[in-house]
Amino acid sequence: MRAVQARDVLAQGGVVLNGWSVIPGGFLAEVMASLGWDALTIDMQHGIIGQQEMVAMLQAISTTPVTPMVRLAANDPTLVGHALDGGAMGVICPLINSPEEAANFVSACRCPPMACAALAPPGR
Repeated sequence: MRAVQARDVLAQGGVVLNGWSVIPGGFLAEVMASLGWDALTIDMQHGIIGQQEMVAMLQAISTTPVTPMVRLAANDPTLVGHALDGGAMGVICPLINSPEEAANFVSACRCPPMACAALAPPGR
C-alpha cells in the first residue's frame, strides 16, 4: 500500500503544505503535484471540475508521492463514494452544519460494517 505523505508529515509533528486546483486537467494536476506539496486538493465545489476530470487528475497526482485530496461540491454520499473510488486519499466536505451531517459524512467515507446502519450487516 502506498504511503500517505500528508499523514506522515502530521505524525512527525510537521505542517502539511497543500496545493489547491480549481482548473480541470490531468496535465495541470501532474505539474502541480511536482511542485513540492505534501497534498494537492482538487476543488469540485468552486471550480469547473467534473467527475471525469477529477479521476484524470487523481490518476496524474498518484504518479507522485503527493497525497491526492478532493473538496466535494456538497455533503452527498454519492459524491464521497465517487471521490474515494476515484483515488482520493482525503475528502474535504463543505456545508456541514450539524453533528448529524458530520456523522453522515464520516459514515459515507467508511466501508461496511463501519458505514451507515443501512449498509451494515444485520445485528450491528
